[in-house]
Amino acid sequence: MTVEEVVAELDGRDPGEWILATDADGTLWRGDVGEDVWRDAALGGRCDDAAAPRSRELAREAGLDTSGDASALSARLLDAYERGVVGDLTAFEAAAIALAGRTEQEAARQIDEALERAELGRRARPELRAVLDAARARGLDVVVVTASARLVVERALAVAGLRRSAIAGIELASRGGVLCAALAAPIPYRSGKVARLRTMAGGRRVLAAFGDSAFDAELLGAARLPVAVAPRPGLLDAGVPGLRELCLARR
Repeated sequence: MTVEEVVAELDGRDPGEWILATDADGTLWRGDVGEDVWRDAALGGRCDDAAAPRSRELAREAGLDTSGDASALSARLLDAYERGVVGDLTAFEAAAIALAGRTEQEAARQIDEALERAELGRRARPELRAVLDAARARGLDVVVVTASARLVVERALAVAGLRRSAIAGIELASRGGVLCAALAAPIPYRSGKVARLRTMAGGRRVLAAFGDSAFDAELLGAARLPVAVAPRPGLLDAGVPGLRELCLARR
């Protein structure tokens, strides 16, 4: 399916009735910005002590060594995740709490620096930018639904040159304006992505949704037009009715 064919589906749609939804990592850009920021913080020794107690709990639950400071614990969890020892939900939480101990403004600066080092600007998918710009030109709202931290994706949109969107992502609790190593809401994951999207949709239906992995199958299944973007095999095997694949330029 070409960008032009997707855009044609947007024509004449009532913005009061329809919205668009998209996954972030692997869809709006190549790679995972949550992992980029996590790796930069953990391996760069940038995790604050505030992240240590919860990181130690996660390491203990995973049967890992619990010694060391916040960065050492986070790096150990990252390594275990990359080796398949730690599951997705644990990894999502560990990545998010690596930002704990900072104000949002301080965390935003750290995220921006990490994403610049990861060359995110070169990884954005121009096809998605074109589709989302066309949607907004028609008055249609776009919601980014992601299991990465909301603050990370918010900053990633700016670094990647994408217009700001409403974001349903991991939210860290805060105390006195400082991010805590605790989640403020359930992680938007699989069917949880649809649940979070519905709370933000205000009764509007999902016109088109975009994703790359099996974790996005429920989100895509909730849309009138489900679109796979550089799909992983798991998504193609998930049996999403009416699934189409977006044509991407070779890069």
